[in-house]
Amino acid sequence: MTEAEIEFDKYEKKGAYHWSEIEGSRGQLNAYTLGRYMLAVDCLRAAGVSRGARVADIGCGDGALAGMLSRELDAEVVGIDPSAAAIGHARAEFARRSWRGEFVVGDAYATGLPDASFDAAISADVIEHVRHPDRLLAEARRILKPGGVFVVTTPQRVSERPLDPLHVQEWFPEEFAQMCATHFGPVEVHRQTHPVFWYELYRWAGGRFGWLVRLAINAAAARGSNPFLWRRPVWSLHTQQAVVLRKPR
Repeated sequence: MTEAEIEFDKYEKKGAYHWSEIEGSRGQLNAYTLGRYMLAVDCLRAAGVSRGARVADIGCGDGALAGMLSRELDAEVVGIDPSAAAIGHARAEFARRSWRGEFVVGDAYATGLPDASFDAAISADVIEHVRHPDRLLAEARRILKPGGVFVVTTPQRVSERPLDPLHVQEWFPEEFAQMCATHFGPVEVHRQTHPVFWYELYRWAGGRFGWLVRLAINAAAARGSNPFLWRRPVWSLHTQQAVVLRKPR
């Protein structure tokens, strides 16, 4: 980023770990992460983003979500991230699979991408890390074609201060929708997912027998029935939210 943003060294330390979290064995899989990425892809698909669309992944990290976009939507993906290590991992993982994708070290506030050049854009759990979310939203709007779709996912606020020390800020659903609407107009879709019940159960799953619970949740996710995405009236508290925005024509 151009200003003093929170910096990560996780990709230097952990490598392209998101790929194993969504593609690994049931012991490596992370159903929570897989659910976040599936949510983003489902939102794009439901918004009418067709196969072969040109999609910008703002804050792409190691490219795992971009890989899912390439596989599920046959998207022409351009990933932008300020971490050179993350971009290196993304390029290597795409090359290993012979997938098409472009990855550049860049700034979410000023990507350098041409005006009105993308059918869709996505920013998955990035906006809570930046100090100027309005500038990220404005940049996404700039690079989208008229009628283009922007999907933003972020954790839901549950306390006065963010629970994660790497989050600059978090939002309650209504205030998040209002902030996004200032740049794009009314939110088309606002989904709340990842129920607190499953989050706490998954986080607890350690120790002597708890790992079996985590393994069972991962197995359900691998079969396409991810509990973090289940829609049940009983779930009143959630940990994730996603909005679908559209640039006016």
